[in-house]
Amino acid sequence: MVDASMAVPLFVEEPASGPAGRLFADPERLVVPDIFRLEVMAALARRCRRGEIAPADVVAGGALLDRLGLVAVPHGPLLGEALRLSLDRRHPLQDCVYLVLARRREAALATCDATLAALAEHLSIPLWSHA
Repeated sequence: MVDASMAVPLFVEEPASGPAGRLFADPERLVVPDIFRLEVMAALARRCRRGEIAPADVVAGGALLDRLGLVAVPHGPLLGEALRLSLDRRHPLQDCVYLVLARRREAALATCDATLAALAEHLSIPLWSHA
């Protein structure tokens, strides 16, 4: 189970680039909600608007995401529980979709987002370790 923050370091050099590369080395085993690609592309577009990456890199990133073969789960059936969690924990709804999916799949969550990781731990959702 991987959230969008783990994919961005594949395209933008940052401290998590090494662990992200190792995580995505075997993408067929990774599960994501179907909002994953949208969130990754939005993050890359934001980096492009800031001048951190070129538009061509954003397009190439989208093409790579298409080729990875990630297992995408529809977010619709997760939305009710995610909304309740979001309202209860005062946390972004999109993140709560990832949390609900991880909990339902009994899967470890891979994230670079410290706030999301803290909430996952609070909910007893294990975190992926790159060690």
